Amino acid sequence: MKLAAEVGVKPSFPIPDVLATKIMTDESFGIIAIPDSLVAQYHLQPTKSAESPIIPLVDNIPAHLLTRLSTQPLSAYVFLAERQRTMHAVVQIHTTGEYNLFKSLLESGLYFITSTKAPAAVNTARMVNFEKLTVKWNEIVNEWAAMIPNQPIATRIYYKLPVQLEHHHKLWVQSRGTHATLINTASA
Repeated sequence: MKLAAEVGVKPSFPIPDVLATKIMTDESFGIIAIPDSLVAQYHLQPTKSAESPIIPLVDNIPAHLLTRLSTQPLSAYVFLAERQRTMHAVVQIHTTGEYNLFKSLLESGLYFITSTKAPAAVNTARMVNFEKLTVKWNEIVNEWAAMIPNQPIATRIYYKLPVQLEHHHKLWVQSRGTHATLINTASA
C-alpha cells in the first residue's frame, strides 16, 4: 500500500492518514504470472514451477524469482518469461518474424468469421476469430522453438494473447488503408 501511494496508484481501499500502518491486500505490482486458465486455453507452455520444500514461496512465487543477484546480463525475454511463468515471453508483435507470421496467417483466410454482412472499415476486427488465431499462433511458437532453437532475434516469435493480436490487427488494417490511399493518389 505504501508503494502504491508513492507511485500514485490508487489502491482498492481508502488510504489511512498514517502510512506506517501496514494493511495486507491481494494487490500486486510488476509483471505477474499468466493465469493457468489462459495458459491452457491459448496453448502456452508453462514453465516447470519448483514445488520443492527447499525453495520458499512468497505469494505462490518461488523466492529466487523475486530477487536476482547476478552480474550476468539477462535477456528481457527470459526475464519476462520467468515472471509470466511461460516458456516464452508474452509480448506485443514487434519482430520481423512476427509481422510476417501475422500477415501469412491472416492472408490464409482460415481465421475469418463468415458473415452475410460486410463490416464497416472500422469494424473489420469483428470478422477475425482472435481466439482461434491465438491458439494457432502459440502452437507455431512452440513448434518453431523446438525446430529452430537459436533463431536470430529478428525472426523470433513470442506468445500472444487475443487482445494483443486484435490490437495489432487494428494497426495493420489502418496501415493497409493508408498505404492503399497513398497508392491510389500516386497513380491518379
